[in-house]
This record gives sequence, structure tokens and C-alpha cells, in this order.
Amino acid sequence: MKLFSFWRSLATFRVRIALNLKGIMPDEVIDIDLMKGKQREDAFRKVNPMMALPALIENDGTMLFESLAIIEYLDETHPQPPLLPKEPKARARVRGLAQLIACDTHPLIVPRVREYLAHEYKVDEAGVLKWGHHWHKAALTSVWRARRPERIFINTIWRRSRPCAASSMPACRTMPSPARIRCGSPARRRRPETTRAQPRETAIS
Repeated sequence: MKLFSFWRSLATFRVRIALNLKGIMPDEVIDIDLMKGKQREDAFRKVNPMMALPALIENDGTMLFESLAIIEYLDETHPQPPLLPKEPKARARVRGLAQLIACDTHPLIVPRVREYLAHEYKVDEAGVLKWGHHWHKAALTSVWRARRPERIFINTIWRRSRPCAASSMPACRTMPSPARIRCGSPARRRRPETTRAQPRETAIS
């Protein structure tokens, strides 16, 4: 198995997370530097005609592309541990949350879109950065609002939790809320705060 990757590719990170959860180690990871335009070279264009990451080549030569398609393939060919819930409605909800990012938002901030804004519409660097920040914030806000309040761990997305004095686990003192809740911290009984911290704007990647 060969994985075509780049350290700043958000879509590739989705696949790498799935590979890690499945315990799958690619035989080869091929770096495609998006900032240098390596994705437009003929060799990679033969792998993915859209010239985008990620892409994966199986041992039999099958070429796969698009992060969610690759993740579904991994889940179907390596069913344990499963990446989706068993119940159909829950599966649909998980797919919907994934598509908020992968389909409705991420395509708007990839390098080819930012380059098009700069070259064709003469948008300056500050304008391109503002464009990216806008869509990042829109996506994260949508995911936050679409959550199930009764089933989500408090503060796992927006901020790190305070130390868990009740736990003797060293890692618990630096990890987000899920670790604290699993270790039996009083955080289990803490009511959600009325005012939540807003997502921080991050650099476009």
C-alpha cells in the first residue's frame, strides 16, 4: 500500500487518522509538496486526475482518491474497529458531520482555490487569509451547533481542560475532557457552562 501525503494536507490527515485507528501501516508514504506544485506533475496526475491529495495505491495496483472514499474503503476492508456506529440514523449523522468539513468547507480553502483568488481576482494575501478564516470558522461553528448536547464531551473542541486533581493518571492532567470523564473525575457531574469559548481562528493549511 502506498499513501500520497503532505504534512499540510487536512484531507490526508483524515486518511492517516483512519489508518492509525485501524492499525494499518502503509508500505510507503510518498510526499507530494502542495506548496511547490508537485501535485500538478504528470506522475501524480496519473494517480489522481484532479491533482489533489490524498491518494492511495493498493498492492494490486488499484488507485483510490478522495479522503472519505478512501476511509470508507478502509472501513469495509478492515472492519475492526468500526469507524461508524451500527444504527442507521447514527451512521447518517456521522457521515453528515464528516461532509460538513470534507465537502462543504474544505474545498473552499485548498491551495488551488486560494491561488485562483490571488491570480484571477487579484485578491491580496490578507484577503485570501480572511477568506480561509471565514470558511474555517463557518465549518467549526456548524459542527459545534450540530452536536448532540447530551452526548458530546464538554470543551473537547475549543479548549483544554483544567487539571484533574481527582485522578492519579498523569496524562489526565493534560488531556481534554474525555480523559477526565473516563477516569472518574467529578467533571462527570459538572453542568455545561452557559457561555462557551468560541473557536480560535487558525492559519490556513
